[in-house]
Amino acid sequence: MIGLSLSMCIKDLIDDTKAFDQADVEYIISGTMIKDLDALRDVIGIYCRSYWSKDPLRAAGIALSLWERGVILQPRVMKMPPPNLSQGWWRTGGYADEE
Repeated sequence: MIGLSLSMCIKDLIDDTKAFDQADVEYIISGTMIKDLDALRDVIGIYCRSYWSKDPLRAAGIALSLWERGVILQPRVMKMPPPNLSQGWWRTGGYADEE
């Protein structure tokens, strides 16, 4: 699975609304602009108080695991536009199938 929103994809994983888990996530193309682990921790803190409030510890663990795996891709860091979420934030094929 390919996700297009760090906040919403991890929310789905902790809410168990999808029939897959974090091991099935190939990568997440996020609209964030996180440049290092300290910035990631800041984002995790913010998201744990909002999107991930149902299970902040599990969500933080998932976010850190995805970061460590190197599967959080961030177009904005490369001065590219963030993904379009108008058709949802999960894809089964690839980033191109959002067009």
